[in-house]
Amino acid sequence: MAGLGFLSGVSSLAIIYWWLRPHRLDARKRLRALESKLKDMEKYQLEINTIKRGLVEREASTTQKLLSINKQLAASQAGFREQLSKHDNLISTVTAKLIPPEPSALGLHPTPPPVSPADEVTADYSAAVQRNDRATIRELTVAGLNITQESEEAMTRGTSTSRTQLQVVTGGGSYLLIQRGGRHWLCPTAQTLESFTTNKPQKGIYDYEEQTSISFAELKKPAEVMQVDEGIWEVISKGIVLAPI
Repeated sequence: MAGLGFLSGVSSLAIIYWWLRPHRLDARKRLRALESKLKDMEKYQLEINTIKRGLVEREASTTQKLLSINKQLAASQAGFREQLSKHDNLISTVTAKLIPPEPSALGLHPTPPPVSPADEVTADYSAAVQRNDRATIRELTVAGLNITQESEEAMTRGTSTSRTQLQVVTGGGSYLLIQRGGRHWLCPTAQTLESFTTNKPQKGIYDYEEQTSISFAELKKPAEVMQVDEGIWEVISKGIVLAPI
């Protein structure tokens, strides 16, 4: 009986072993599959970590390159500014050597003030009179003028309160109309100017300045006139005649 019990137990174990064997094989397969997946995951994680390290290294390398480029650019700009400054200094030096300063800047030959139209008329007309250059006088002259009868009568009566007026005459005149600088000037003819040596008429055209250093009357400044009507001119600024004492 004891032998039968032992055999029965062994048989039971054998039956259990054969029943459990497929499950054990399946569990081992699953375990090996899990181990394989775990290895794959570890491999992927290593690859991810490698990629991350590569990105970090590339970013650091790019940053270093940008810093290097910025330094080179700053150095180039500084060098360019230095070269530009040297170039400007060279141009200034060469210009100063080639172009001399203005005489007025040296204080040797100050620039004379501009000549007024009245002074130009005085100089040109007086020079022509001294040379007895009738051709030049004709070129300068626009018309010959005489004092109007109304102005003469008012001055004779001593009732003149207005400016002296003159009218254009043909075939001569005691005064000559000259245009210069967009304005009109009145000069005495050579004969009229000569008469001022001994006679100083108060016609409202000229004032007189007596001089001891001259023997004949000279024109210092022409009178200025303005046209007020057809052929009629009016004195708006009296001239000056130098007369001997």
